[in-house]
Amino acid sequence: MRYFLEVMDGSGEGPVNMSIDFESEEEAVREAHVALAEMARDGLPKEPVNLMSVELFDELKRPITELRLIFEVIPKSGRR
Repeated sequence: MRYFLEVMDGSGEGPVNMSIDFESEEEAVREAHVALAEMARDGLPKEPVNLMSVELFDELKRPITELRLIFEVIPKSGRR
């Protein structure tokens, strides 16, 4: 079955859309997890875009799930 992925890599360049065939929805979701982990391994998102995401759609382009990695730096008072 064909699934569609919309990938935001944290670069601020906008989403990348692709389609891939998978045997099952579970396999497609597992691959979305792997894709997000690999993007994070290549470099965390930078401000002002502080997130990476992979959104998965079915063959009719109905949303199935979205995975997000949000990177925040939270300064604490008196610390650097």
